[in-house]
Amino acid sequence: MREQCRERFGVTLTDTLEAQVEWEKTERAGAEILTVRLRWDAAAAGETPFLELGFSLPQRGIAHMWHPACGPDRGLRADWMGPIDTMTSISAPVFCLLGASGESRCTFALSELRQRVRWYVGLREENACLVCRARIPAELFAARGEYAVSLYRDRTPGPFEDALDSVRRWWKSSCGAAPLPVPDGATLPMYSTWYSHHQLVDEKKVEDDCRLAAGLGMGAVILDDGWQTDDAGRGYAFCGDWEPTPSKFPDMAAHVARVHAMGMKYLVWFSVPFVGIRSSHWAQFSDKLLCFEESQGAGVLDPRYPEVRRYLTGTYCRAVRDWGLDGLKLDFVDELWARPETPAWREGMDCPDVQDAVNLLMTGVHEALRAIRPDILIEFRQRYIGPGMRAFGNMFRVSDCPGDLLRNRVGVVDLRLLSGSTAVHGDPIVWNREESCENAALQLLSVLFGVVQFSVRPQELDADKRRMVDFWLSYMRENRSVLLGGRLRPLSPQLLYPAVWADGENRRIAAVYDPHLALPLEGFGTAVEAADIANATQAESLLLDLRGAPSCRAEAVDCRGDAAWNGVLEGGRIEAVPVPPSGLLRLFPAE
Repeated sequence: MREQCRERFGVTLTDTLEAQVEWEKTERAGAEILTVRLRWDAAAAGETPFLELGFSLPQRGIAHMWHPACGPDRGLRADWMGPIDTMTSISAPVFCLLGASGESRCTFALSELRQRVRWYVGLREENACLVCRARIPAELFAARGEYAVSLYRDRTPGPFEDALDSVRRWWKSSCGAAPLPVPDGATLPMYSTWYSHHQLVDEKKVEDDCRLAAGLGMGAVILDDGWQTDDAGRGYAFCGDWEPTPSKFPDMAAHVARVHAMGMKYLVWFSVPFVGIRSSHWAQFSDKLLCFEESQGAGVLDPRYPEVRRYLTGTYCRAVRDWGLDGLKLDFVDELWARPETPAWREGMDCPDVQDAVNLLMTGVHEALRAIRPDILIEFRQRYIGPGMRAFGNMFRVSDCPGDLLRNRVGVVDLRLLSGSTAVHGDPIVWNREESCENAALQLLSVLFGVVQFSVRPQELDADKRRMVDFWLSYMRENRSVLLGGRLRPLSPQLLYPAVWADGENRRIAAVYDPHLALPLEGFGTAVEAADIANATQAESLLLDLRGAPSCRAEAVDCRGDAAWNGVLEGGRIEAVPVPPSGLLRLFPAE
């Protein structure tokens, strides 16, 4: 098949479909949207049709790159490096090229939210231009004889969080990415059994923990792996039957009811794709697998079989209905259904493509669960956090990073940038029991702009840490409307957000994570009438840039909420303000 290259509006279309092409260019809030519609003779498409959109731009003022799965790596890539994949079950099709100061220089996205798109984004050494190519799997739709896709490009310099929010709004309004409703319970601190117990969990431990967790203001418990097996080997050989093991949970419904009586909601973990060799369902599904994971002792179910989708949907519905659950943690969608190679079409399948099948499964699951519980809570984990997944889950959680302040902070902010109303949760909080109170509090402050999942056994908290946890969890609960619902501004994405703030209700809540950064108080005294600033460092003071702010009253408390300092700050200068490590500074207009 012969490749054809056509160019319009600075974008190159390369394909082997010999298609008739229509181009349309529109504008939306300063961005351009290029829509390409192709029609071809399906009978002549061949076995491996090729379709790619690409453009390039000079590296003028571009120094860094962000995408939803970049983690702490904000570096530019070379154009010869391997691809970055996006699809329903992994990441999202958007990239932001950043200036040296962290501003967006070019943000671009694609309307293809479901299928695997292979992105090649990097610097070409020969001419110092950024090359951006999106390879789309034409073989999946070649038999249809037509296809349309839109490329969104915003080349207006500005705050990168605004550029990404505009992409989110475009996906929602133009690409059918309407999110699942978010119940209030999704925004309350939760207790997770994972780091506190791992697989060594039982009903007594959970109930003992929940009595104290409820007293600390936690609104739900997430029962993680271990409830379905007596094995503690961390593998998944016993997954697939999804029945509570009698030695740990002899009567799950009664246990859940007792936790409900404490005032907490109840969620249970399921590993979505795994069926283990030690499960009774292995014989039924051993020939309906995408692959076998030898190290895990489990196969990965192939969702292209309707029997697989019915089984999984029925399993979750039965658990919610029979045990009285409030929600589910559905795990491992990204790791296992994002494989480049899949088994060939076989009898019994009703869907040729894995990503289409994932979409069918998740649609069936969330519709069936919402018919049982309209306010169902469904947690997904980074990296399956794209706009398509927002239709199926209302809690997006940072990927595992136990004890890692940086990754938890960066993960929460990265998720917030594209998640809109979907509740963003940090990885569960864990610390060494000998850790200082101030350093333990830093773990909580790393997820200040998300929802806390707490995984330290409340029984292990000494009086000092209990007061600290009570103070900060109460603060986060009481200020959810600003912390979670306010306009988020993360500073310096290229430096991994050394400071973050959220504005709402004429208030600002900020956190400073770099003790050497002077936080600017833009808009204080005008658009913002009061401000709270968390000292999320080990330093004994905060640097404030008051050059554009009026004089104000200030009160500081330590990480337990005890008064530490008060005074008046003069405007027009940079000042070091005494705020204890992990403490809070409150600013008010001068009287």
